[in-house]
Amino acid sequence: MSDERREVTTRRDDNRPVNGFQGKTVHIWGCGGLGSWLAEFIARAGANTITVCDPGTITGGLLVRQNYTEADIGQTEADALATRLRAIRDDLTVTVAEGSVPDSAISLAADLIIDATVSHSISTYLDTLAGEDRKALIAQVATDARTGSLGITNICALGAACTPSELDDQAGRSLDCGSFGTAQLGRSYTYCLLDGETRVTRGPP
Repeated sequence: MSDERREVTTRRDDNRPVNGFQGKTVHIWGCGGLGSWLAEFIARAGANTITVCDPGTITGGLLVRQNYTEADIGQTEADALATRLRAIRDDLTVTVAEGSVPDSAISLAADLIIDATVSHSISTYLDTLAGEDRKALIAQVATDARTGSLGITNICALGAACTPSELDDQAGRSLDCGSFGTAQLGRSYTYCLLDGETRVTRGPP
């Protein structure tokens, strides 16, 4: 028996930063070596709705680094990941978007878009979305090409004066991308995971 009524249950992460995902609508573009693991993390963190998109097909060689099993081979990454997320939480709404990206109107209304595709064409598309009237915070995630052991995240906040591509082009520099607010970040940041420690490598001076 599992009694998970809110009246008698407190989540262990209730007072931690990950609590920020609770009740949110999150889009995850790219369900591979990064996106498939991020999606599960966000599902467990309490997101309300997750939309996944990735038309790629799962093959056996991908299992060494992606969040799938042999039973998933032959399925699209988005479909297999959606099934996995639904099995984690029965109160989670999971949607599979056809193609590489969802409809723009739906994306703009999300709380967070995570681009894990490492695709130049997707970055160009995000540049367009960043200039639209949007609710969504835009984050791009990747690992270093040489070792695959260093993680990097670019965050393009609401009201940012730079696009995701412009932020990426300024690697290693401090870039002012707008005003700084307490309720909503108005600048863009890059976070780099080094030896288990998260450091802001680009952001407000």
